[in-house]
Amino acid sequence: MDWQAIFWGFIGGVLAAFLVLFFFPSDYCLHNYNISSTTILKIEDIPIASIPKAAVVVYKNSSVIDKLQYLQKTKSGYIFQSCVRGSEIAEEEHFKEAYEKTLLEVSMFLNSSVKSTTLYQKTQNKEFFNKVSEVFSYSVTSGSQILAKYKYIDSVLGYDFCVVTLYDPQEAFKAHEVQEKIKAISQRYGIDWKEFIKELQDAMKNTYNR
Repeated sequence: MDWQAIFWGFIGGVLAAFLVLFFFPSDYCLHNYNISSTTILKIEDIPIASIPKAAVVVYKNSSVIDKLQYLQKTKSGYIFQSCVRGSEIAEEEHFKEAYEKTLLEVSMFLNSSVKSTTLYQKTQNKEFFNKVSEVFSYSVTSGSQILAKYKYIDSVLGYDFCVVTLYDPQEAFKAHEVQEKIKAISQRYGIDWKEFIKELQDAMKNTYNR
C-alpha cells in the first residue's frame, strides 16, 4: 500500500476543504440558510420581501413609493419574487429570467383567483372563465412592475439572482383593451362584468392570503 500517496491525498483533501470554506463561507451556503439569516427588504418604510442577510441589492425602485403606500393602505397590491441560479457572467440575463418567472406566478395567481370567484362556483361556466383568464394573462405585464433585484451566493455552485415584482390589478384592469374584451365576453355569456370584476378582486385577496 502506497502510504505516501494516501498521506498526500489526505493533505490535498484538507486543503481543498479549507479553500472552499475560505471562498464560500458557511453563512452563504444553502444548507445553513434559515429564517435567522434573513432580513426585510424595504422601499423607504414599506417592507416588500424577506431576503438573505448576505444578499446584495443591485436595484431598488424608489419611484413607486407613493403607489406602494396607497396599495398597502387599500390592500390591493400583490408582491411576488422568484430566483434563478447562475453565474455573474450572465447576470442581466438571469435577472430577466427571474422577472419572467414572477410574471408566470402572477398569471397562475390570476387564474386561481378567477376560478375562486362566487360566480364561477355557482355557474361552473368553464368556457367563460377560460376566455376571461386568457385576457388577464395577456394583461399581466401591464400590471406588473419590478420593485427590486438582488443576488446572493447560494452554494459553491454559484449565485441566485432574484427579482421582486409588484402586481397592481387596478393598473391592469383599467387598460381600455382589457375592459373592452371583458365586457364583450361577459355580454356574450349574459354576465354582469362589473359584478365579476368586484368578485375577482375579493377572490384575489383570499387567494393571495392562503
